[in-house]
Amino acid sequence: MQMRLMQVREDSPYRDAVERLNDKAFCMQERSTFDLFMVGCKTGMADLLAFLDGEKFVGFAYIVTWRRMLYLYYLAIDPGSRGKGYGSAALDTLKDRYSPDSITLNMEFPDGSEEKERRLKFYVLNGFMENRVKEKWHGMDFELMYWGKTPDQKEMGMFFGEFEKARRDIVAGYGTEHSMGLRKGPFDSIVSGRKTVEMRLYDEKRRKILPGDRIRFSDGEGEETVVVVKDVIRFPSFKELYETFDKKDLGYGDGEDASPADMEKYYSVEDIERYGVLAIRIGKPS
Repeated sequence: MQMRLMQVREDSPYRDAVERLNDKAFCMQERSTFDLFMVGCKTGMADLLAFLDGEKFVGFAYIVTWRRMLYLYYLAIDPGSRGKGYGSAALDTLKDRYSPDSITLNMEFPDGSEEKERRLKFYVLNGFMENRVKEKWHGMDFELMYWGKTPDQKEMGMFFGEFEKARRDIVAGYGTEHSMGLRKGPFDSIVSGRKTVEMRLYDEKRRKILPGDRIRFSDGEGEETVVVVKDVIRFPSFKELYETFDKKDLGYGDGEDASPADMEKYYSVEDIERYGVLAIRIGKPS
């Protein structure tokens, strides 16, 4: 085994391999997009890395570093290369390259499932400790794990604050505007500020939407309004999306029933299963 790292950018020969593995290895709620990876990389704090054995692609990692801390957002080994020591070698390669005092990550909170237990066992065998504190993110339960120095909560807060500020500064410079049509009711709810989450299919068109972009909504009757994208969150289906957000944020009134089946008026079940769905958190331009 001759493990080495290579940075992955838009024109990288390993971009397609990273995107395919990203889709295989992570569920919709966890998964990021290549464009968002690139936003992070442009801050100078993050890196998207391919793991290679010679010229063979075996996996990737997305990491953020600050001072002597390394946060491991994503680590995935290609299914055909698992069980051969590549995961442990990947962690060792990161330690050699960045010499961190600590490596931290968020692990899905154990619930008895075989896959989650396998991931937990892998990190424990590689010297990571659990803090056993459950935190919710995008409707899923996670716990912090760490290797090396015990994380300081104040430092962790500063770490994530610096990274999020840097990301916001990057996306503020993008400002891409997207156009979308809406029925009169949802359109009026957005104009009034009641509806703060727009729901769409996560198809090729919507994959281009990033935080900081603008969306110009039209109601088909000559009225338009412009909003800013605050966040984009992927889900495997509208069921999980509806379970995550309050119905008022989705545009429903107090006396209305909110059902994921409502979205099947606009998208087929086949397309929902094929693409997944997107929650777009929106707000008024500042």
